[in-house]
Amino acid sequence: MARGYMDSRIFLTAVELGVFDRIGRGSATARSLAASLGSDPEATEILLDALAGQGLLRKTGEDYAVEEGPAESLVPGSRGYQGGAFRHLANLWKPWSRLTEVVRKGRLPQPRWTEDQRRDLAMEMERLATGKADLLASLLGSHKVRKLLDLGGG
Repeated sequence: MARGYMDSRIFLTAVELGVFDRIGRGSATARSLAASLGSDPEATEILLDALAGQGLLRKTGEDYAVEEGPAESLVPGSRGYQGGAFRHLANLWKPWSRLTEVVRKGRLPQPRWTEDQRRDLAMEMERLATGKADLLASLLGSHKVRKLLDLGGG
């Protein structure tokens, strides 16, 4: 159970730092990536090795690249890009990490969302709505539908 938690945290840390955004469709060394992220080179290499161990990055010599397959959806501009969704999940991780404190003390003050956090939420809502809209359109086909009312469907 702890392994899944650690894997999730490793992944979300990479998302929060922008690892997949910076590597994109190319490759980078841990040192060059650390310089662009403003992070510690040794800690960055450990993170990248962990991501390679998860199958999200491919390591060739000192270079890291985004692994083909599902990890490609983490590269901005890719088909099915989900970076906003995972950044939103990372934003939610922090308050949920304080659940024990909330239970002990009651409600904690609500932090104000930043513009980046609002953007991440909007990106996730758009991704979810687009998928549902595409499905609905395929189900309706061309059955002479003239109007459609969306009541809180996202």
